[in-house]
Amino acid sequence: MTVANVRSISAAELDAAVARHQHDLLDRMMNAVLKVRERLERTCRCLGQAGVPYAIIGGNAVAAWVSTVDPGVGVGLLDATWLMKFSPILAARFKIVLDNPEG
Repeated sequence: MTVANVRSISAAELDAAVARHQHDLLDRMMNAVLKVRERLERTCRCLGQAGVPYAIIGGNAVAAWVSTVDPGVGVGLLDATWLMKFSPILAARFKIVLDNPEG
């Protein structure tokens, strides 16, 4: 089996390519973490406005606790997990608040 258009590159060429893309990669990583944080904050705000009892659990709960112990530690997570009391009435109230563009 052969692979076409493959050439070896030097360590210097590899380092230069990594340096070119490293800034973009870090920006993408940071933006992804910020989007999760914005969604987490918006969802918490909507749950609170709807009067839905909830707790943040999982990695974001651990990250929040760690930041109280060592504020210099930054943890970026790409997901969020909630524990909520569910009922049809609470779900309807949450949907109303969540669907509100100002919510």
